[in-house]
Amino acid sequence: MPNADAPPARLSKILRTPRGLPLRAFLLRPLWLPLLLLLLVTFTVAWSVIRNAQFADLVQQSQKNLTLAENVLNDVVDLETGQRGFIITLDPQFLEPYTLAQARLPQHLLALRHALRTGFGSGGKRQIQRVDRVEQLINEWERSGGGLALRLARTDYPAAVGHVKSGQGKRLVDAIRGTIDALQEEELARQRQLARASSSALQTALLVTVLGVLLAVLALYLVFTKTASSVARLLRNLSTTTAGIAHGQVEAPLPPHAIMEVAALAANLDTMARALLSRERERDISLANLSDSEARHRALIAGVPDILLTVDAGGEIRSFKPPVEAGNEAWINAMVGHRIPDVLPPHVAGPLMDGVSGSLRTGKPQSTEFTMDMSAVTPATPAALDFEARTVPVSGQEVLIIARDITDLKRVERMKTEFVSTVSHELRTPLTSIRGALSLIASGALGELPPRATKLAQIGLNNSERLVRLINDLLDMEKIESGQLEFHMHSLDLPPLVQRAAEDNRAYAQQFGVALEVDVPPALVVVSGDGDRLLQVMTNLISNAVKFSPRDSAVTVSAGAADDRVWVSVRDRGPGIPPDFRARIFGRFAQADASVTREKGGTGLGLSISKAIVERHAGRLFFEDHPQGGTVFTFELPLAEPESPASPVGGPGLPLGHVLICEDDHDAAALLQLILRQAGFGSDVAHTAGEAEDRLAGQPYDALVLDLLLPGQDGAAFLRRLQLRPETAGLPVIVVSAVADEHRDLINGDAVSVVAWINKPLDPGRLLAAVGRALQRGTDRPPRILHVEDDADLRQVVREILHGTAHVEAAESLARAREALRGEPFDLVLLDPGLPDGNGLDLLPELRAASPSLPVLVFSAGEPDGASAEQVTAALVKSRTSNTQLVETIRALIRPLNKGAPHD
Repeated sequence: MPNADAPPARLSKILRTPRGLPLRAFLLRPLWLPLLLLLLVTFTVAWSVIRNAQFADLVQQSQKNLTLAENVLNDVVDLETGQRGFIITLDPQFLEPYTLAQARLPQHLLALRHALRTGFGSGGKRQIQRVDRVEQLINEWERSGGGLALRLARTDYPAAVGHVKSGQGKRLVDAIRGTIDALQEEELARQRQLARASSSALQTALLVTVLGVLLAVLALYLVFTKTASSVARLLRNLSTTTAGIAHGQVEAPLPPHAIMEVAALAANLDTMARALLSRERERDISLANLSDSEARHRALIAGVPDILLTVDAGGEIRSFKPPVEAGNEAWINAMVGHRIPDVLPPHVAGPLMDGVSGSLRTGKPQSTEFTMDMSAVTPATPAALDFEARTVPVSGQEVLIIARDITDLKRVERMKTEFVSTVSHELRTPLTSIRGALSLIASGALGELPPRATKLAQIGLNNSERLVRLINDLLDMEKIESGQLEFHMHSLDLPPLVQRAAEDNRAYAQQFGVALEVDVPPALVVVSGDGDRLLQVMTNLISNAVKFSPRDSAVTVSAGAADDRVWVSVRDRGPGIPPDFRARIFGRFAQADASVTREKGGTGLGLSISKAIVERHAGRLFFEDHPQGGTVFTFELPLAEPESPASPVGGPGLPLGHVLICEDDHDAAALLQLILRQAGFGSDVAHTAGEAEDRLAGQPYDALVLDLLLPGQDGAAFLRRLQLRPETAGLPVIVVSAVADEHRDLINGDAVSVVAWINKPLDPGRLLAAVGRALQRGTDRPPRILHVEDDADLRQVVREILHGTAHVEAAESLARAREALRGEPFDLVLLDPGLPDGNGLDLLPELRAASPSLPVLVFSAGEPDGASAEQVTAALVKSRTSNTQLVETIRALIRPLNKGAPHD
C-alpha cells in the first residue's frame, strides 16, 4: 500500500481551493419556477377554503334560524294544546306543557330576533318583520284566543268550552304557523343560494389548482432530469474512488466538481482508509482476547453442576451439557441433534416442550418440576432424581433449559412437612388440654379457689394462650410460605363480620382499659373471601391497636366502600411507629423494640400473616399516621356481587321451631323473619308489646325475639311481666336491640330466660345460634355427644367443658367409636381424625349411611383440607378454639331435641 502519511498533491489542491457552489445552492437554484407555481396553487386553495368556510358559517346560521323558528312554533302548539286539554278534561297535567311553553316562548322569540339581525340585505329585514308578526299573533292569541279561554275556565267554565269550540285560538295558531313557514322557506332559499355560490368558488379554485400543479410538475421534471445527470456523474466518480480504497489505494481522490462538499468527501475518504488500517490491527487483537474469554466461559459452564440444553422451537437439542459428576460422552451424543420427545420419557418431555413453547411465546422464563430415573446414565448410583427445569428464551427460535437436581431440597421439604405435622399434633393436642383445664379452673367452674391459687391459674392460662398463639402463627407462616394455607372463598357481608371481630375482642380490650369504637355502614357491603381468615386479620389489627393504646383511651374500628373497593381501618391512640421500623414492620418476627415482646406480648408474626391473607384476597394492607395522633392500619378488598339467598335449611317440611318476633320497625321485622325462614324456623310478628301479649296468650311459642325500644312501653317492663306469668315465665328470650349492652346489667337475664343479648346492626349468625340454644332449652333430655379422641387428658377436659350442657361419651379409637355408634343414638359426633388405629374421617361414610342428618364436628390439631371440610358439618382447630367457642359451636349444631328424636 502506498505511503498513507502524506496527503496526495491533488487532494491537497482541492482542499486548499474549494470551488463551485454549496450543495444546497446547487440543488435549490433551479427550483424557483416550480416553487412559484406551487405558491400560486397554495394561495388559490387557501382562498377557496376561506370562502367555503364563510359559506358554511352562513348556512349554519341559517340552520340555527330554522331551529329557533321551529322552537317558537312548538311553544305555540304547546300553549294551544295545553289550554284545550285542560278546558276539555280539567286535568291539571295538561297545564304542565302550557306553563313550560309560556316560560320558554319569550326567550325563543328573543333568540330568533337576535339571530335574524345578522342576516343580509332586505331578506333579513323581511324575516324580522315576520317575527314581529308572529309576536303580534301570539299576543292576540293570549288576549282573545286560548289565553282568554283559560281565564274563562277559572270563572265561567261553559263559556270557556264554547270559546274553545269557536276555533278562534286554532285560527290564530294556524296564522302563526303560516308566518313561521314563510320564514323557514326564505331561510331554505337562502341556504340554496349559498350552496350555489360555494360550488362556483370551488370550481374556480379547482381549475387554477389543476393548471398550477401541471405546470409545476413539468418544471420539476426538467429540473430533476438535469440534477440527476450531475448526481450520476458524481456517483460514478465516488464508486471509482471507493473501489480504489478497497484495493489499498489511499491516494484515489474524487475529481474536481461544481459542488463544494465533494472536496470534503474526498478528505473524509482518505481519513476512512487510514482508520480501516488501524481498526484491522485492533480487530486481530480483539479476536485473540475473545478466544481467551471463550475458553474461560467454557471452563465456567463445565463447572456448573446443572444440566444445560439449548433447544430450538421444534424441540431439537442443539447443545447439551451433563452435570459435572456425570461426564458421559455417550449421553451427550445421544442427546445432541435429537428432539426432546424422542430421547426423554413422555412425563418429562411434555412439561419441557410446554416450557419451550411458552417461553418463546411470552418472551419470559418458564419453570417446571419432574422426576426421572437416572439409572441409564449413572449406573453406578441408579436412583430417581427430582429436577427443577427453568426455560429461558435466548432468541426468537432458541431457548436455554437449565435443569437443577433438587432431590435434596425435596427431601428437606418432606422433613419440614413431617416436622410441622408432628408439631401440629403433638403440641396442639396437649396445649388444648392444658388451656381448657386452666380455663375451667380459673373460671371457678370446678369450685371457688383461694385468691392466690386463682392468680396462679390465671398466669398459667395467660401463658398457655401466649404459647398457643405462637404455635398458630408459626404454623400459619409455614403454610403461607409453602402455599398450603387454604382459603374457603364465598360472598360475605362485611359489616356484620367487622361487628363480630369487635365484639370478640371487646373483653380483651377491657383488660387493657381500652374502649372499642365501631363505625361501620349498615348497608350491604359484599366481598368475596374467607370469613375466618378475615376475622384473623381484624383480630390481629385490633389486638395490636389495643396493646399499644394508653389506658382509658379508645381504638376505633371503621369500614366503608369507595368505587369498587371496600376498606376496613383500625386506629389506635398509641405513640406511633418509629421511622426506622416502618420499612420492616410487615416482616417476620418484626418488633420495634425487644422489650415490646416482654411488655406487650406477641410473636411479631401477626402483621406478616395478615398481609399475606389480605393479598390472597386480591387486596392490600398498609398503615399511615393519623393527624390527631396514633396509627391507622387499613386493608382494602375488591367489592363482589351479592349471592342469591340460599334455600332454607329446613326444607319444605315442618319448621324447626316457631318464634315470636316483637319489633316495632317493619323493615327490621321483615329482615328477622327472612333470616329465620331461611334457617328453617317459622315466625310471627308483633309490632307492640300489647300485640305480643295477645299472640302469646293465643298460642305457644318456642322463643321470643325482642327489641327493648317499643312504642308506648319499655321492653324491660314487658320482660318482667312475662316472668310473672306462669305460661311465659320459662319462655326463652333473645334480645335484639340497639341498647342491648345498656340493659344487660339492669335485667336479671336468668330470671327472665334471656339466652342472648345481640346489639344492632344484626349479626345473622349470632341470631340463629341464639335461637338454636333457645329451642334446646325446652328439652328434658340432655343431648348425647360421641367424642372420638385418643388423648385422654383432652377427653376429660371436653367432658368438663360440656358438663351441664350435654352428656359426653368418649371413644379413644375407631373400633371403640364404631362400637358406640351401634348402641343408643347420638345428637352429635365430635371427631379427631388422628387416631391410633386409622383416620377418624373414615367414619364419615358409615355415619352418613346410618344417619344422613347427624352433625359431625371435626376437632383436630390441624386444619382439614377442602375435600374433608365438605364432608363434615363444621371443623375447629384445637389451638384456635376457646372453651366458649367449642360450646357455642356444639350448641348451634345440635338439633333441638324437643322437635324430634335424636339422630338415629
